[in-house]
Order: sequence, then structure tokens, then C-alpha cells
Amino acid sequence: MVLGAAFLGAIGQILFKKGAEQFTLSLQILKNFYFIGGGLLYVVALIITMFAYKKAQVSVLYPIIAFSYIFTIVFAGIFLKEPITWQKIAGSLIIILGVALTNT
Repeated sequence: MVLGAAFLGAIGQILFKKGAEQFTLSLQILKNFYFIGGGLLYVVALIITMFAYKKAQVSVLYPIIAFSYIFTIVFAGIFLKEPITWQKIAGSLIIILGVALTNT
């Protein structure tokens, strides 16, 4: 459940990045569908996370949200054409190891 929230949060980040290109602090923000979409995904991810917190320990669930960093790297590579470097891959592997260690 929390992994799904991390996935949605990562998509939200990509939408925020796309929305940042046309971001202004005015009523024009209501026409920024990337910004609004990113915000809605964050709200859905938050609701999913809250339901998960009702059923499990936060010390187990919250590290899983770190997977959003990995999802964001992959999505940024695919949708924003950002480079996926060996440093990003190494960092992702460390995150996976950390999540595995905290959930044992």
C-alpha cells in the first residue's frame, strides 16, 4: 500500500517539474494542469499512507516511502530525459538496502 503511495508521489514530482515551467503565483496557477495533477496525486498518496499507518508501524512503513526517490529517478529518465548516472543507480541500491535492513 505504501509502495503504491511512493509510486504516486514520484509521478507527482514529475508533474510538478513539468508544471514548474509555467508556474506563477497568480490565478494562472489554476490553469497549470501539471501542478494541479501533481498536487492531487500527493493528496491521494497521503490518504493511502494514512490508511497504511492504521495497520502497521510507522518505523516499518515510512522507510518504504524512500522508494519514491528510485521511482522519481526512473520516471525523470523516461519522461524528462534526465540522465540516469551510476551515482544515481548506486544511491538507489543503497536505498533498497536501507529499506531491507529496516524491515527485517
